Amino acid sequence: MKELRRSAKPLLLLALLVIISEVLIPWTAAALMTGGMKKIVGSQQVDVKAQKSPGLFMLGGKFNKINVDAVNAKIGKVVFSDVKATLRDVEIDIGELLGERRLQFKSLGTTDLVAQIGQEQLAKVVNDNIKGVQNTKVAMTPEGVHITTQLTFGPFKADITLEGRIITDGNSIKLVTQKVALQNGIGNLGGGLSTEITLVEVQQLPFGVKLRQVVMDNGRVSLYADNRNNK
Repeated sequence: MKELRRSAKPLLLLALLVIISEVLIPWTAAALMTGGMKKIVGSQQVDVKAQKSPGLFMLGGKFNKINVDAVNAKIGKVVFSDVKATLRDVEIDIGELLGERRLQFKSLGTTDLVAQIGQEQLAKVVNDNIKGVQNTKVAMTPEGVHITTQLTFGPFKADITLEGRIITDGNSIKLVTQKVALQNGIGNLGGGLSTEITLVEVQQLPFGVKLRQVVMDNGRVSLYADNRNNK
């Protein structure tokens, strides 16, 4: 029985080390990084997962991968409904993180980011950035953006329909409208009207990524960005 107990002790110690290395340290590192990630992505709802093998190496501030998942992230003028980022080959200043609770990157390998804007978020941007409009509704499809809104200008009131797309010029992501239809109590008016609202500057995107693609879809638009070939 004594020999069995002696042989069990190294196994228990090994199990404890595995739990500390592969469970406790990654969880603690992710928890400590969450506050800094909230500031970086502009959201109070952030989930962070850290990976390093073996986990004990995280104590040196080095990580194989960090996954970030944020909801309602305010970047530029728009609140992104969802932001997902994958950071690889990361080194952080562990002293700053433990001492000041500040997330500071020493080096960052490849980073991939996907950010999505929903219809409600885009409608709020229109309400906030076009003077006199309210009750805006947005429908997004692969073909473009359909906007209905109400314009009030003094005693003048009208229902307005706008057709446009979300595009990029390399420096910013914009909502650009090409067609407008106006209806009031007197009659209807339609034609071409170019209006631009800058949603976010590319340099405002987190982790130093550059925009690679804008994809329109049913109910949302997705921005794909990474830090490859930035130099």
